Amino acid sequence: MVQNRAFRLLLVNRGLLITFVTPLVFAPIPIVYQTSASKCLYIFLIMLVYTLSEALPLAIVGLLPSMAFPLLGIMDAATLGEAYFSDQLLFMIGVLTIAKAVERTDLHKRIVLRGLLIFGSSPYGILFGVFVISGFLSMWLPNMALVSMMLPIGEALGEELDKQYSRPVGDMKTETEELRVLKANEDIVENGNAVNVPKNLVAAEDKVEKDGTEGRGGNDVRKKSALTTILLLTIVYGNTIGGTATLIGTLLPILANAQLLRFYGPRSVIEFDLWIQFGFPLQLASLLCAYVWMAFLMTRTLKTMRTAKRNSSTVESAAYQGNGSYKSTHESDNVRLAIKREYAKLGGLKWSEAVTIILILAYILLLFFADLKFMKGWKSLFPKGYTSNTCITSGLAILFFIIPLERPNCRTPSDTGKLKTVLEWDYVSRKLPWGLLLITGGYFALAEAIQDSGISGSIEEYFRYYFADQESWVIVLALTVVLAAMTELIGNIPVWMVTFPILASLARATSTNPLFYVIPSVFAVNLTFMLPISGVPFMLVYTAGVKLGDIVKTGWVMNIICLFLLNLFVNTFGYIIFDFGTVPSWALPDNSTASIP
Repeated sequence: MVQNRAFRLLLVNRGLLITFVTPLVFAPIPIVYQTSASKCLYIFLIMLVYTLSEALPLAIVGLLPSMAFPLLGIMDAATLGEAYFSDQLLFMIGVLTIAKAVERTDLHKRIVLRGLLIFGSSPYGILFGVFVISGFLSMWLPNMALVSMMLPIGEALGEELDKQYSRPVGDMKTETEELRVLKANEDIVENGNAVNVPKNLVAAEDKVEKDGTEGRGGNDVRKKSALTTILLLTIVYGNTIGGTATLIGTLLPILANAQLLRFYGPRSVIEFDLWIQFGFPLQLASLLCAYVWMAFLMTRTLKTMRTAKRNSSTVESAAYQGNGSYKSTHESDNVRLAIKREYAKLGGLKWSEAVTIILILAYILLLFFADLKFMKGWKSLFPKGYTSNTCITSGLAILFFIIPLERPNCRTPSDTGKLKTVLEWDYVSRKLPWGLLLITGGYFALAEAIQDSGISGSIEEYFRYYFADQESWVIVLALTVVLAAMTELIGNIPVWMVTFPILASLARATSTNPLFYVIPSVFAVNLTFMLPISGVPFMLVYTAGVKLGDIVKTGWVMNIICLFLLNLFVNTFGYIIFDFGTVPSWALPDNSTASIP
């Protein structure tokens, strides 16, 4: 009895126990060796344990270097402050702020629902539409917001498909009238005007939904049907793959540029146009292979559901379906109705949405034409080194706080007389992931400490001894596989931030262009699909009710597909776009150039 109570006490206070025990367990490392490298390793291990165990909030874990590094003599306070608040961190804040403008205006929801109406309401049409829409939107917006918005839509569509394909045929007869009403009014929401929806259509839809859920014993959030699981995973796959196509689709390319800037200077930063030339074809190939894989799973699932449906049907209902006139429309019309209903709720295109579209298109053009290889970009109009993508990103974010939320007119904007803008600080301050920014700053500081403490030098000597004579493609293959495996267990941001100094050492040891290791590593850390901890989108889909076993069983194939395509593209298109065969002058101390032997 006493043992059980003690065990429960430890279980309840496990966070507190881990917080105090972890520093004591690793304390012999800095005490015995008493070097900067051992102290840096000590802090890294503590941060790793706190991150994996969630003993402390991630934001607080990110603050640990700000306390420990100056006290242990690893880094002075001024250098530490620069690591926490760099140019690329401002760029991240700007990108996330722009994403909040899209989120507040519901522009992303309009694009998603309109795209689903275009691609059709059949299972394969929805699957293809989800891949295309999520892949495109995640190129320009952080995938966290997109996944959060699309998961409820995917869940609703999955449940609607599940009702159609799993319900006995005898139950279909009661719905014929409602679907005739739907077909008679099929175009009523094409213009997105919700007030034109007749009451009889809403009643028909409500009846269908009521009949479909009746007697199902409730919907447990932890139990998703096979079709719903496929659609939810498709949303996450599309956003994860699509986000790698541009520099602003996910945080990892931004972090990579930040570290390139700190380690090698401004000339090493990867420009937007070069990244998209490599990332977009890789994204298309990965999305196509992912669609084939998920379509295969959907085909197998639908076959199983149709078999069970036939076996549960009565002779009368089977005879009713035998004429074939109902089956062709029934299985998709209810799904189309659900999509139209959600689209109608948005109403017509609003002023704020139109302004957001125009500003984001202008932003994309400015990013693309910043500094091109074949012509001078707008950066050439300013002194070299004075401008960066942060300038236009911050400028665009500021405009959203100036432009009115509604079309300007002579009437009083609000009861208080204050003009409402597209973004307001109260909204943004509540929505921005400040904890993510703090943990990123903490790992920036850790990466710089790894470089300055001598750990990188020791790693470089090890690499020079064992890998100097290895084929470059073999090193990249091993590197991407190891990083993908580590990301599945630790998470993409911690893995990447700690890995970059090691990649820099590897490039020096093998006399290789650093981008040859940096770029595939960024993709490898991002393209992981097996465990929730690998990235925020997978944590979201796991908390939405998808079983861990389903994520693993589906994700290991995606890992293999994406790693194969990544290595193929790196060793072909990569040499053309990034000139991997030449070590650039910014990577050499004597400012000369060299070719890879």
